Formats: sequence, structure tokens, C-alpha cells
Amino acid sequence: MCSQNTMFNNPCPVSSRLVYDGRCQFCCRAVNFVKRWDWLDKIEAVDYHSCDDPAGIHAQLTKEMVQSRLHLIEQGQKLFAGFFSIRRLCLKIPVLFPFIIVMYFPGMIIVGPLVYALVARNRYLFHANSGCKDNSCFR
Repeated sequence: MCSQNTMFNNPCPVSSRLVYDGRCQFCCRAVNFVKRWDWLDKIEAVDYHSCDDPAGIHAQLTKEMVQSRLHLIEQGQKLFAGFFSIRRLCLKIPVLFPFIIVMYFPGMIIVGPLVYALVARNRYLFHANSGCKDNSCFR
């Protein structure tokens, strides 16, 4: 079990944790992008493999959940998954502010999760390793 991070009790806390699959190169590239543009250093990236049980990161997380999508945990332990985690990141990272209009456009609450699920399910197509054809390199 992973010990609970004390970041939310810190006087100058990181405001959010981004939980990702550290064995997925597509996920790692996405997290590296977030960290590169997180000029205010408000997001802590957490590889769920750093814990025996993802519930050690957040009580609601399961292995199946963290393998299938990014999760953003905000102060107060509020959990966002998939498209909704990306949408929240747009509010936190200044370089992503222009995307707020798209992410909160009417209808995106329906379309966004569908597009996210399609990309997540086929993320090996966006993978730099052309030898990864069946998504097995992510597990």
C-alpha cells in the first residue's frame, strides 16, 4: 500500500495530482507535456505503479480505472477521470487556457468522453514504438 501524500496539508501545496500509467509511453508523453507547461508547479504526476494498490492514492481508484484513463485528484480529494481530467487541466495550465472554450463548448460533455475513450482505447496507434500493435506494450 502506498502512503498517503501529505501535499494537501502542505502550506504551499501542489493543488492537484495527475495519476497515470507509467508503463504507457503515450501516457508518459502526455504527462511530460503537462509538467513542461505547468509553470506554476501545481500538478504532481503520480505513476500508479508506485503503489501496490491504487486505492492508496485515492480511495475510489482501482487498477482497472487507472489502466484505462488519466485521473486528476484535486484538493479535497475530488476525482476527475478521462476527458474531465483533461478539461480540468485546461483550467490549471496557462498555455492550455485557449482550449477552455472548446472543452466547455455545449455538447462536449457528451462528445468529449466518447473521443477520449476512442483515443484511450487506441492509444497504441499514437505510440512512438511502431512495434506495439496490440496495446500489450502498455501493460
